Amino acid sequence: MDMNNVQGFATPSDQAVTNTDSGIPRIAIDPVSDTTPMPDLSSQFLMTVEEANDADAVNEKYSMANSLRNIGIEPFPELGADARGVTLGNMSAGASSGSVGNDMSKGVFIGADKGASEMLDAAAFIAGAPVELAKDVMNFGLEAVGMEPVKNAFGDIESMKGMMNSYKGFVNDLIPMPDAIVDWASQPYDNEMLGTLTETITQFSVAAVPAAKMVRAMTTYNPVARGMIWGAIADFTAFNPDDPTLTNAITEHLEMAPPEERDAVLQAFLSQIEKYDTDGELTKRAKTALEGGIIGGVVEGAIKTARLIPFGQIIDGTKRAIGRAGDAADARIAERAADTGVTLGAGADPMPMIDEAISAAGKAMQKKNLAATDNPISIDLPEIDPDILIGKKIFPIQADLTKAGGSFKGVDSSQLDEAIPLQGGPDFPLLQTSADGQVVWAVDAKAVTSKKLGKDADYAVVMAMSPKAHKTNATVIKSLTDTAIAYARDGRMTAEAIAEIDAVLQSASVQPSLRRMPEFPGLASPDAAAWMRDASFEERNRIAQVLSSPMAQDKGAPNVQMILDETSEGAYTGLNINDSIMIIEIDKAAGAVKLGEEPGTVPHHSYQFGLKGKPVGRLSMVNVQNLFPDWFEKQAPIWEQKQKAFEAGEMQKPPNKNRAFQFQLPVETMTAEKIEKIKRLKVESIKSPLQAKLTAQMMDGQWSSSNDTLLKGGTNALEWVREARASKEGITLSIPKGDAGERLTDAQAAAVIQKEIKSGNLTLYKLGKNSRTFFGVQKNYNYDEVYEGWKPTPGGPEISDNEVALVSVLSNVRAANGIGKATVLKAIEEGATVLDCFEVKSARNPDGFLTTFYGMFDFVEAGRVEFDPQYYSKQEIADLEKVWSDRGWKQGDAYPDVVIMKYIGDDNARSNATKRFVTEGNFSSGADQTGNAFGNAASNVQQSVDQTVTETGLSSGSDTRRGADRDLRNGGERIATDRLASVAQEILSLSDEQIQNLGLDAAQISRLKTQYKTASQ
Repeated sequence: MDMNNVQGFATPSDQAVTNTDSGIPRIAIDPVSDTTPMPDLSSQFLMTVEEANDADAVNEKYSMANSLRNIGIEPFPELGADARGVTLGNMSAGASSGSVGNDMSKGVFIGADKGASEMLDAAAFIAGAPVELAKDVMNFGLEAVGMEPVKNAFGDIESMKGMMNSYKGFVNDLIPMPDAIVDWASQPYDNEMLGTLTETITQFSVAAVPAAKMVRAMTTYNPVARGMIWGAIADFTAFNPDDPTLTNAITEHLEMAPPEERDAVLQAFLSQIEKYDTDGELTKRAKTALEGGIIGGVVEGAIKTARLIPFGQIIDGTKRAIGRAGDAADARIAERAADTGVTLGAGADPMPMIDEAISAAGKAMQKKNLAATDNPISIDLPEIDPDILIGKKIFPIQADLTKAGGSFKGVDSSQLDEAIPLQGGPDFPLLQTSADGQVVWAVDAKAVTSKKLGKDADYAVVMAMSPKAHKTNATVIKSLTDTAIAYARDGRMTAEAIAEIDAVLQSASVQPSLRRMPEFPGLASPDAAAWMRDASFEERNRIAQVLSSPMAQDKGAPNVQMILDETSEGAYTGLNINDSIMIIEIDKAAGAVKLGEEPGTVPHHSYQFGLKGKPVGRLSMVNVQNLFPDWFEKQAPIWEQKQKAFEAGEMQKPPNKNRAFQFQLPVETMTAEKIEKIKRLKVESIKSPLQAKLTAQMMDGQWSSSNDTLLKGGTNALEWVREARASKEGITLSIPKGDAGERLTDAQAAAVIQKEIKSGNLTLYKLGKNSRTFFGVQKNYNYDEVYEGWKPTPGGPEISDNEVALVSVLSNVRAANGIGKATVLKAIEEGATVLDCFEVKSARNPDGFLTTFYGMFDFVEAGRVEFDPQYYSKQEIADLEKVWSDRGWKQGDAYPDVVIMKYIGDDNARSNATKRFVTEGNFSSGADQTGNAFGNAASNVQQSVDQTVTETGLSSGSDTRRGADRDLRNGGERIATDRLASVAQEILSLSDEQIQNLGLDAAQISRLKTQYKTASQ
């Protein structure tokens, strides 16, 4: 055919004819007049629902339409060009063979109504579709949620449809589509675009996705494509908030688009703006721009709006759906393995490779979800040889003490609906996920990474912050807010209390970041969890502040200190501020990466960015002044001058050395002399400075009591109540309640206890002035009045009606192994004769841990009280079961009895029980001379408890790498064995350098050395 003689076209023949990739001629039509209009062929291609469900019919019409496009004829002219010169050839929707766009067109044809209008439904309806088509359908969905495409053939379309239903629902709810454009069907698009728009996009590339494809996906009725393209644009605007490239590209495309296409797009953009415009100003400007024909104004508003869409809800819902599909596939695989001839309930047994693909997809997404079992500590980091640091430069990195490994599930029986991965903190580099991604540290801003990457140093020293510094950590805040929702769900707070807390939460704020707070649905609302998932850090922090207030705490909100304890790394909470923890090496050349987007990494709740590198080894408990002596020597004159100014009233505050150090992050060169000193600082039995301080106080007899006021260094009932509330095992303690069993405020509960103190019957004791270790001694104790129906143990010691009871024992100090033993020693010195405890039996403690433990101090069984559920509410029993299960009790086991125990030791040995314990290494009262031998059997009991300490599993979220540091609880405390005596003995042998490094009171240690030297002679 001689194209030079074609009549009716103004386009020169050498420009009018082009070829497709497969060699088919394509004609760009540019009519010189409208005397011969393009024929309307749409009626030939629009399908009924029945035709849309017929694979052969769909394929036939697709092939015909595609053939027409290949020669320059558009079968749907209303979607074609207007008279502004846009060639119909350029509007072609043809796609390369084998791409998702090409194959998906067969199932989702333009103009298809109802059954074929959405990709997933259309794919499910196509019976007997080719395996290649089915595979591409699956890959479309997998790529849309950030997963690797399935390489093997895939054919189970029904499972794909079910798997993605939740994704569609989230998108349709969160990214509105106006009715006016429902009939404006989307053009197909190819695999290159979908590959770009994955969950792990680091930065949206305008060049990678042409404006035409962006517009189609942003306005398509297909929720999968719509969700992913808006998400990609949100990423782009987050990284390039002032970059006009995207706005210009879309604006230019729309200016050249036909009116019906342009109007549909702008209406879709406006609906998006209206949904997320909180003050109405952006909507007003967009409408004004639309009425004035200013396309760019509407486009810019829509792109800014993309950052407000809660994509977390969309992605989370889809991940959960994929995980469930994987579980179902695993079940089918197992069923098939059991009977190769089985026909499954779905109606047809899919090919094994199909379920293998679904199973693999589910497992991959579950890994991304960071479930508790997928968040382990995988690196057992040894202590370094300090000599490797000689000649090296180091600089400090401060770390809050958030726990790494496992997950936070709750603090009692009110478990969270979704566990929160614990990612650290200091041990972040030791997580399996960190090792997989080769990241060694996490930070919240690129400016912070630049500061660390710019240091002229070989290594970084991870150093401890305050034990409460992680209170503002996003993981901790989420743990508190999610626990509050669980409390409201389970009725732990009254409706009146919830309403009062909600009223404060929903109060309006002048802060722009808190404008949404009046929309908070309420703690007890079924929508609270979804709202919280989409909440900003500022919104969560505001909720945490309200929940932490005295008002909310008295109303029964989750105890803040308990959550701080559960989300912190107990082994590090006993360190002094800026004590060393470990050495890491940062890969400066790799720069900062975005966690969750960098291959191999996962998102972090608290930090966006990560630094590449590796952990080198532990460097435990080296004081900051011993690691950076040059810097401290240089600063000394400055601080001396500031201190004098403060004392003279010229400065309001004294110099803050720790703050200055954290701000400057100095670099220090490690010399052989510095390293030799570090070697001399090493200790053996002492595991933390706090453990050493509390043990020294025990040795020195430094106990506060309720006999003195707080001003005189004493303690009181309110201190005890607050500490009891913060104990995970507070349910086992006798915290006073109201007459009807209702929860009392802290002050009300303390007032009840204070009456007993004033009567002279009860005395409370606290170790030192600032510890969290308490117990009480109660006189005139009569078990006939305390436990109705208790039964004496045959052959046991006699219980009188006037005993002195050890009560109210608790210790929430987790970094001072064994310090709870000090409470028993002091109680014996104060005349305690009886105690009672739950006998929680387990495989490792068949006689009960606490009964065995107290037996080490010459307490033996004298009576029993059978557990009676009628004295507990359903919730209290659930809390008890949680406490007991943490000690090895299992559902189905009998509830533990309360065992009454009596002291049978020599009363003459009471007065110096603590000193003898330290000097002799264990407790001995001479009870073996009475026929109730303890002394000779002590080592056996000790060994039993040691085994329990080192093997018993800890509560949820604890890892398994520190068996030697574990201890069990007495009340709220994990109690170790005779290691306490070993710690005490090591304190008596510390050098001056070691005393300074641990931050101990040198005068006190000197005094103890003299006292205990005399006692041992």
